[in-house]
Amino acid sequence: MQILASALALGAVYRGSESRTVEERLEVRVPGDGAVVAAADEVELTDAKALVARLLYRTLTGRAAPEVVRIGSRNAAANVGVSYSRRETVQEAEMSVFQAEGKVKLTSGEEISFSLRLEMNRELTVVNGVSVAAGNAQDPIALNFDGLGGRLAGERETN
Repeated sequence: MQILASALALGAVYRGSESRTVEERLEVRVPGDGAVVAAADEVELTDAKALVARLLYRTLTGRAAPEVVRIGSRNAAANVGVSYSRRETVQEAEMSVFQAEGKVKLTSGEEISFSLRLEMNRELTVVNGVSVAAGNAQDPIALNFDGLGGRLAGERETN
């Protein structure tokens, strides 16, 4: 078998993307007027609460803290502490395509055609999160409507 002529065509495509998002929140609850001081990018406070928030942020993240803003008022005696949370999301996507086509003509007159296509895709999403809290804990599920709590009847059921 001898080859008289041949033709070959090749093609390839690659596409890739990556995105990264980071969400951070620092909240400092201190006694006094009960104001909650949280990290934000708006207004600067010049009191001790803002200084505490900035120092804690720098200690936890290793970066300079953004400006600090008052976001509300709560019962100070029952709500003293610090909480920090960070969530980082990384998304990656890749796509590769390889294509080959060709013809081979033999001296016997026979013709052989071939075609090849290969596609590969990859997607990855990684979410890392951390949440740290210190101080007086508050259970968000505990409700008190100044009524009687749940009670069990004095009867027992036996099987």
